Amino acid sequence: MFVILTALLFSTVQEDSKPQTEFKISKTETRMIEEINEYRAKYKLAPLEMDPNLMKTARYRAPYFTHSYQGRWIWDEVKRFDFDGFATDDLAQGHESPEDAVQGWASSSVGHAQQMRGLFKMNGRWQDYKFDKVGVARSGKNWIAIFGKSKRIEKTN
Repeated sequence: MFVILTALLFSTVQEDSKPQTEFKISKTETRMIEEINEYRAKYKLAPLEMDPNLMKTARYRAPYFTHSYQGRWIWDEVKRFDFDGFATDDLAQGHESPEDAVQGWASSSVGHAQQMRGLFKMNGRWQDYKFDKVGVARSGKNWIAIFGKSKRIEKTN
């Protein structure tokens, strides 16, 4: 019994000493991601997965209500934060809650809804970029959602 308990205690200590790779998000950010995924579910689309690099980019860009901050479009900016794929963003301003911001995008006539569904307008045509990642943030009454598709190949066991 002592050997088993010692082995369990030792394995627990080893597990606790591993570096943490968890990325913490706020309740507001969680609600926004959930709201975006609820919108996507209405179109039978898979939920977007939170990406830490897109989250970092979104938190950096949220205070600046512009698609091109200091001459960098979001698809360039995400590379600075180590995201290895293509991305685009939706911006909203003046909303009180993440639900209101997402509803504003969903009812927008200028492409926000399409981007939440994975589409991007390239050369005048909407194309399916199959976005599967998301990063979101809020700064005051500025809201941003960054939709991305990573080039990384996911390993499966």
